[in-house]
Order: sequence, then structure tokens, then C-alpha cells
Amino acid sequence: MILYVYENYKGNRTDEPNTERLIALALNQYADETGLILPPGENSKICRTQKGKPYIEGIPVHISVSHSDHLWVCLAGDTESGVDIQNKSHSNFEAISKRFFQPDEQQAVLDGGVQAFIAIWCRKEAFIKYFGMTIGDTIDWLNVAPEGVPASQVRYNGNTISFTEIEVHPEFLCVVATGTKEEIWIRKIQVD
Repeated sequence: MILYVYENYKGNRTDEPNTERLIALALNQYADETGLILPPGENSKICRTQKGKPYIEGIPVHISVSHSDHLWVCLAGDTESGVDIQNKSHSNFEAISKRFFQPDEQQAVLDGGVQAFIAIWCRKEAFIKYFGMTIGDTIDWLNVAPEGVPASQVRYNGNTISFTEIEVHPEFLCVVATGTKEEIWIRKIQVD
């Protein structure tokens, strides 16, 4: 799997590269690095599931996308995955954890503060993106800190989902969710 990083993201409302353009750039880099043969021209259509998970029509590659502030990432590989990135500073983390976290997760935040909150939130988001869900789909049952500590893996519907923290920037935490432990390479997005 390859994690593509773009450090000057300004959102989808600017003349800068938007998410669709960045996915296309990441996909082209992925094809160059892996030997994946892409259809000629713009035949690689970026689609979204009903709940917003991106996928590439007609190409055997799985992608997951996340952004926080100016940092944007896209995870690409031949197996299902989910990725989330969050700025390590967060001012409203206690209120969010009370609303969206299970009791064990809330205790982890009380014990570990904002760092525990970010580690749990990234795991939840990466898990959700892995399965193409929303936070509302999982609010009543997803616990990624079952013993008060952010988990390295969780079980769901007979699947073991592993979490890997990836260092992409000192101010951000990036977490990848995969069905098996994968080697993950980091690449910068090359923008023309």
C-alpha cells in the first residue's frame, strides 16, 4: 500500500488541486510505481458509494482519502483500507468524546487528554472508511479503546481490523485501518 501526501491542500473551493484532481494524481503515481495499467485517457472514473466512500470504476485498486487543515492523504492498494488524519491540537475534544465515544474510550480521553482523543478519533474514522460507513452507523457500538487504551486491532463481523499509526507530519496523526498488517510506503503527491 502507498500513502500519498499533499501538504498544501486548500479544500475543494479553490483553484488549487481539489480532491478529485489529487486522487487522479495519486492514482497515476500508483500506476507508475506498481505497474498497474490504467485505461487510456480519462476513463478511470472516480465514483462514490451512497455513503461517500471513493472508488475507481473498473480498476482493481482500493483508495481511502482524508484531510485535516492543509494536509491531504490518499491510501491506495490492492486490498480494502481506511485512512484518517487529524491535527494533534483540538480544542473541543472532551465534548466530542462525550457525544461519540463509548465509556472505555471516554475514560481513555480523561486519562490521556487530547492525544488519546486524536488516537481514538483517527481509529474510528479509519475503521468507518474501511467499511464505507458513517459515524452515525457506529455511534452505539464501535469501541476502539476496549481497555481504555487505543487498540492496535478490533474485531468486527468475523474480521480483524488492524490499526497502524503513520508519521507523515509532526503536527498530525495519521491512522490506517487494514484487514491484514500491510507495509505502507509514503510518497508526496507530485503536482504539475
